[in-house]
Amino acid sequence: MTKPDGLNSFAMRLPELAVRALPLLQVVGSVTKTAHQLGVSQSAVSQSIAELEKRLGVKVLRRGSQPVQLTDEGKV
Repeated sequence: MTKPDGLNSFAMRLPELAVRALPLLQVVGSVTKTAHQLGVSQSAVSQSIAELEKRLGVKVLRRGSQPVQLTDEGKV
């Protein structure tokens, strides 16, 4: 079996829930609504996004705004 290349290996370590939540969050603008649509708790989405931000070393959300918005890094 071959080892995944560096990018694939990095992507495999990203929190799956955060990766699924970000595009939806951009549309609905709310962590709570995003969590509801994904069938998970708001806390699970928030924690997953926080873990993603920690691993990437950047903020992906502007949390103070309503609706919640993705940063430029979050849009990538």
